[in-house]
Amino acid sequence: MITILVDHDIEGQVLTLWGTLAAEGWLALCPLQLTTFVQVGLSVESSDRAVWRFAQAQGMLLLTHNRNMYER
Repeated sequence: MITILVDHDIEGQVLTLWGTLAAEGWLALCPLQLTTFVQVGLSVESSDRAVWRFAQAQGMLLLTHNRNMYER
């Protein structure tokens, strides 16, 4: 099973996509699991590097938006 870590700023969009994938039967063909920052204990203020390293260490696919846009 592939676990997808969803960045906090796109959770709503991903849930809409997830509903469509489920309704069309794609999740039966390719088992996927969604998880959020809160569920894995990551702060929404985590740096890009920390998020990337966490996802890599856990073997997760990271689905994110432009996080750098908010870091100044």
